Amino acid sequence: MKRAEDVFEILKKDVEIPEVVMKKAEKAFEKIQNEKRMDSVSLKKKRPIKKVFLVAAAVMLGAGGITAGAAVYMQWSKTASEGMLVSEEKQKKLEETKLTVPVNKSDTQNGVTVTAVQTIVDSYYAHIIFKVEGYDAGAGLQPFFDSDTIILDGYNQKEDPYDEKKAFDAAGDWYNGVTTGEDGRSIRISDGKFLDEIEDYQPDFKLEDGSYEYRLTLEHMGNKDYFIGKPIHIELHNLGTMSNKQNLTNVVDETWSFDWIMEGNPEKKEFELNTPIGDTGVTVKHAEVSPISLNVTYDFPKKIYNKMMDETDGIPLNLAGVRLKDGTMLPYIYLGPGTAGYITEKEYFIAFPVDRVLDVEQVDALIIRKQQGMLTEEENMYVIPLEN
Repeated sequence: MKRAEDVFEILKKDVEIPEVVMKKAEKAFEKIQNEKRMDSVSLKKKRPIKKVFLVAAAVMLGAGGITAGAAVYMQWSKTASEGMLVSEEKQKKLEETKLTVPVNKSDTQNGVTVTAVQTIVDSYYAHIIFKVEGYDAGAGLQPFFDSDTIILDGYNQKEDPYDEKKAFDAAGDWYNGVTTGEDGRSIRISDGKFLDEIEDYQPDFKLEDGSYEYRLTLEHMGNKDYFIGKPIHIELHNLGTMSNKQNLTNVVDETWSFDWIMEGNPEKKEFELNTPIGDTGVTVKHAEVSPISLNVTYDFPKKIYNKMMDETDGIPLNLAGVRLKDGTMLPYIYLGPGTAGYITEKEYFIAFPVDRVLDVEQVDALIIRKQQGMLTEEENMYVIPLEN
């Protein structure tokens, strides 16, 4: 069976999905995000990638830092601890395994200091978290970088010729103190209240110390472990405030630059399966579960896929989340940017980073949508055990 590292080679054969199907699929990804009822959605940027990929970006989640124990542990960002639901014990473990490492590279321009605080990197995804100090976007308003330049191992994704072996996608979001509950409802982290129950709720991007946090998430599906060990150069251009009219105001016209070597941990659990998804004629063949991402391959003949697309209003049999061994259902953990597409005429894969750090030893099943709708009812989902 082909794995994710084979995807770009196979895409050279120009395996295509009909245009009408692609349009419906793209609309479906947007609908999935709307179903999460995020009352405060961070603005984001994403790069164009090959047409077979369906890309979406979700809300930035966040958290707080610690120093603990006899050993010296790193200072965690808000984005990476509470928002990604990482306990102090788990933080230590992730540091020891180098899934997350400190970066601590700062650049000050025109009185504004931007610091690359930490990274969280697995086989296919890299979260890079920045802290912005010395800037005030205003109450309830979100800062915004007008553009960025990312050069990974000498490859400039914007200026160099497209290379399937090197190309990567990127999306950025600002921490706003919100996470998603098991029922898909948005929750304010500070007090655990549902946003739809808070009268006159106003998003709050500013942290208690007056700073902001920005996460840049990179994705590359062509080669496993692609980001690990590679030099990266990032430039963040022109910091401003995004107004309701989608215009940048209060702009600091500067560029903040950073250089370092990426570290990470490619460890994950892989499962070879042959599990039918109900009576659909589709089979789950392979799954990879890392602490920060899911990657699943189906045996999904195109004639079945296209028939389902004609009969439904969304992506058929879309991967939604996981079940834990204690019975906890986590159907709303998509973070993005995500990728879905055909590898061959029958092999179809879905991959995305999740909005929290998973204990992979506690994951015992995948959750797949039967149909579009809230995943609080069992009739809307298939549960696929990962081990017999």
